[in-house]
Amino acid sequence: MDLRVLLGVLAAVVLAVFLLVPTSETGPEPDAVAPTEVSSEQSVSPETLALIDAIEPPGLSESRTASETVPYSIPCPFFAGPIDPVGTVNGTILSYELFFDAYARLVEQYMASLGVPPEAVETVLAGSQGAELQMGLVRNTFEVLIQNVLFRNELDARGIVMDEQTVDAVFEEQYTNFLNRSQITEQELEGYALSQGSSLEEFRGTYRERAALDLEFKALVSAVSSDLVTERELQAYYNLHPDEFVIPLEVHLFQIVVPTEELAQSLLLSLSEGGSFEDLARENSVHSSATDGGDMGWIRRGEYLDSVEDVAFDLPVGEMSDIVESPYGYHILLVEDRHEPKQLSFEEARETSRDEMVEAVSADVFAAWFEDARADAVVEAFEPVVDAYLSWQNDLDRSLGVVETAIREGASADPYAPYFLGRLYEQKIAALNQQLSVIQEAGPLTDDTLELVTRIMIDIETNRAKAIDAYEEALDEVGEDATIELRIAELEGSSHESEHRG
Repeated sequence: MDLRVLLGVLAAVVLAVFLLVPTSETGPEPDAVAPTEVSSEQSVSPETLALIDAIEPPGLSESRTASETVPYSIPCPFFAGPIDPVGTVNGTILSYELFFDAYARLVEQYMASLGVPPEAVETVLAGSQGAELQMGLVRNTFEVLIQNVLFRNELDARGIVMDEQTVDAVFEEQYTNFLNRSQITEQELEGYALSQGSSLEEFRGTYRERAALDLEFKALVSAVSSDLVTERELQAYYNLHPDEFVIPLEVHLFQIVVPTEELAQSLLLSLSEGGSFEDLARENSVHSSATDGGDMGWIRRGEYLDSVEDVAFDLPVGEMSDIVESPYGYHILLVEDRHEPKQLSFEEARETSRDEMVEAVSADVFAAWFEDARADAVVEAFEPVVDAYLSWQNDLDRSLGVVETAIREGASADPYAPYFLGRLYEQKIAALNQQLSVIQEAGPLTDDTLELVTRIMIDIETNRAKAIDAYEEALDEVGEDATIELRIAELEGSSHESEHRG
């Protein structure tokens, strides 16, 4: 999965739990985490923050303006009840309280996005399909917490703590913008908060926390990428995105705008007889440029009215247009000068757009850093099926072994564990079919590849039989389930088709 897609998925709840993860193996519970210090070993300047202002935790803007979530009644995600702790990330313990808080927020947001009413949540999470949906939500919750631990540990390792005055200043600016954007007064907001059983102080506190998280994320991006953004990376970015470093066509435009076509015709006649464009603009134009003799300065595509631009960009230098009508009146245009599009060299781009280049490269560098950090992370989930689902994309055979052992030894209380095992077997079948496709696309079979194909086909049928057995065991555990029965029917049908082809 593309890292930025992953971050986008995880960010739905990251703001709610980020930095609450204990930072030591036997560290405090979330409610005992020490408050942010005022000073730091590595302070972050406002200039640095401004440089990477566009690099926000994915989904942050949406989170800022999201309404309060509906109070869903969310069942425990583990059939045996709370598991405390639920796992570890690089030795950092993940408490059940922390996990369930993040899980509940993710479930609320997901169900709300589907329009599922609170009273129907348990129904949606019922049966094999609900169990698989729940497993996906549990897995995504773990990924949120993994991300948070990696971020928190890196911030701590670099000694980064946000300056409280900077946080206050940014919070007040964002809070004011929020009120203006929402077109409400603070008194109205306070009334709404009270009607929801909250308070203005609580709302402001939550909003300030988000501002602090935003700043810490930016500081982390800056710290991680500052050591890695080199001239080589900037050159590579320039080579991959040359269209971003083109000065587009622009014209130095003068215009006269009048309210009636008759007046425009009269002025056009005066101009054709040698009248001064600038004098006539000052005397007649209703546009704000009239005081400058109609001088609009240099304009590029997309900066003015389409109807005017369509004519202006086709006018030769020194020539006037005919009358151009727009919703604002009747225009007469004069192009005084013209700059053709120009591709900037790397040196020119670096001189004029270095900050933008660094910002763009920083995002890619940080994404690569996180991908490596996630791959190297030592993650353990203490529920075996969850543990298997966290790693199946990277090590499917290990995941199969984990669930097989858990079922054999009774280590999982999840009655759907056999169903999940069947799903993993089907993933194995899909991977083996992919191997077959690659071999077939490579050309005619040789003796060696024919032997390999035979082994793969045997493996496919073996895993198909294991999947059917697992699904039948799941039915013994959970009773009738149309989804599981359909999985069995499809696998048996595929097996019969293979036998027929054989």
